[in-house]
Amino acid sequence: MQIRFADDEEQLFMTLPELIALNEIRKDFRSQLDENNQAVAAWVEQRFAEETGKSTDAGTVRRGRANRKTKIAQHEYRAVKTALKA
Repeated sequence: MQIRFADDEEQLFMTLPELIALNEIRKDFRSQLDENNQAVAAWVEQRFAEETGKSTDAGTVRRGRANRKTKIAQHEYRAVKTALKA
């Protein structure tokens, strides 16, 4: 979040009370943003569980490149290739 310190070119400095008020506004904004982020994350996890029946951390993440020689991978490749041509 960026806040302009000067409303116009003539206003070059902010007084101490203005800086304190600005700091309080930032603190309030950050706390509200943290609460919102937590609520959104919980909502996304809940919706994912409802739609798929799985937990968001139920999968296994493997590093590296996916194996392209399996039949499933080849089938997915053909499906994507056909969809892109259409």
